[in-house]
Amino acid sequence: MVRKKKKKKRKSTGSSLIKYGDYTLDDADDDQEDLDSSRGGMIFKWKAGKNIIRVIPPLPGYKWRLRVYEHLINVPGIGWVSFVCPRLMAKEFCPGCNKRDKLLRSKNKVDIKFAKDLRPRRNNYANAILRKEEEGGPRVINFGPQIEEQLIEMRKDPDLGGNFVNPIKGFDIVVRKKGEKLNTEYKVYPVGKGRSTPLHEDATIMNAWIENQHALERFAVVPTADQIEAKMRGEEIDDEEAEDRGSRKRKRSKKSIDEELDEIEDADWEDYEEEEEDDEDYDEEE
Repeated sequence: MVRKKKKKKRKSTGSSLIKYGDYTLDDADDDQEDLDSSRGGMIFKWKAGKNIIRVIPPLPGYKWRLRVYEHLINVPGIGWVSFVCPRLMAKEFCPGCNKRDKLLRSKNKVDIKFAKDLRPRRNNYANAILRKEEEGGPRVINFGPQIEEQLIEMRKDPDLGGNFVNPIKGFDIVVRKKGEKLNTEYKVYPVGKGRSTPLHEDATIMNAWIENQHALERFAVVPTADQIEAKMRGEEIDDEEAEDRGSRKRKRSKKSIDEELDEIEDADWEDYEEEEEDDEDYDEEE
């Protein structure tokens, strides 16, 4: 006779378990925000309302901001992708511009709509201190013509503030964001009517901020024609092999821009008509 082993009963822990806390999704979101802020190299996303910044003066031999011309396109089934324009940045062949030129010669309104979306846009990158997050050190801000033009006007007119990058006699700047997406507006003005304030009261911290600012050249790296064509097909470039013109992998199997155009070539224009995108609006890809 085989004896059956008695199964040990598990003790119930429900009633004897002490009280404990939790790690909620909201907590995780807060942690992610703190983590992003602490990284410093993350591009700052303008928040609704008042953003107070101080532009860090450039290192010798560099300009206060780096201007980059980029293509921002909506790839069917993938979403918004961007890439530096080789034609405007390096006088090299650009598949994006080549595609745009072909579409502009078309009499089809949908083609012309796509051509408009493919135009290179002027974008800027600069180092700045976010006054509400000074402990994070230098951050990268990016902005389009709307903010850029107001900053240039401010620099040229002493009544509007003057030289805002001077670490001693410069001043903080308010960038007020209103609206979303296509209706986004930015108003730029000096804090305290341009009253001079130092970048930081402590010279050691001020020097560290200037010396440790981010290298902006990384945002102007010109991709190869193969890499651009891969992006326009909805493919993702392998970052580890991109510098070697390396391998590409499918992000997901979707229609390319060419296939999408073929399908809607004879479609009614009214079905695809959208408002013209503002050069300033990069929020939708962030």
